[in-house]
Amino acid sequence: MFEHYVPIGDSMTIDFYAASDAHSKGHTHLNQVGAASLLFANNKSVFPEFAGKDLVSLYPGIKFADLSFDGATIESLLDHEFMAKLAHYEHSKNLITLTVGGNDMLEALNAFDSKRIKSLEESLSKIEKNFEKLLSTFKKVCPKSTIIVTTLYDPTDDTGIMPCARELLCEFDVKFLTRFNQFVRDSTIDHGFSIAEVYRHFMGHGAMCGHEDNFWYWKTHPIEPGLTGASEIRRVWLDVIHSLDFHPTSKSL
Repeated sequence: MFEHYVPIGDSMTIDFYAASDAHSKGHTHLNQVGAASLLFANNKSVFPEFAGKDLVSLYPGIKFADLSFDGATIESLLDHEFMAKLAHYEHSKNLITLTVGGNDMLEALNAFDSKRIKSLEESLSKIEKNFEKLLSTFKKVCPKSTIIVTTLYDPTDDTGIMPCARELLCEFDVKFLTRFNQFVRDSTIDHGFSIAEVYRHFMGHGAMCGHEDNFWYWKTHPIEPGLTGASEIRRVWLDVIHSLDFHPTSKSL
């Protein structure tokens, strides 16, 4: 059914951090193990449970058209140059996954001064407005596409305390992340797109994981997905695909 898989978004989608995590664990040959790469073509030597449960198996002939990049923000995706790239897929039937908003949130929170609460509220309102504009634009630019929008995970597991390396922001008010994720859900439904609940799926696998084997983030920089985290994002996307009316015959994971 799909002609292209077009992953769009930020570090939740790309290969770099998952591959870096894999390399640190001795798997130096693993490079294409980000969430989008695994959804498109599973690495069965690492994730045997997903053998035959990837897009190349479910939709023979589908092509990979990766438009994700590190540091992507909502504004960068609204840029004319990016939209020109997306417009190449205007007339084809595509599967699009979207991960964006995390960098926008971090920029707002890093600039936050506790004496300027109104300023932070204004920043978040702008992020939400831009996100709404982005979804509307996607609908116009790729009207034949099936779009899966992803909620943001919370490495603090709703504690507000980052399981962090020294250079990271180690505390933030989780209510703003909760607010943004609800906005994402509402906007996604309003536009008729599908929602991938990565936020809920990842809860308990960050600061409150209890054991390193249950930690899904990259230890070096735990706002990024590790190897397992990338696979788990892929799992949520795949379950959404199976839930759609045209879903493949294989069962959800």
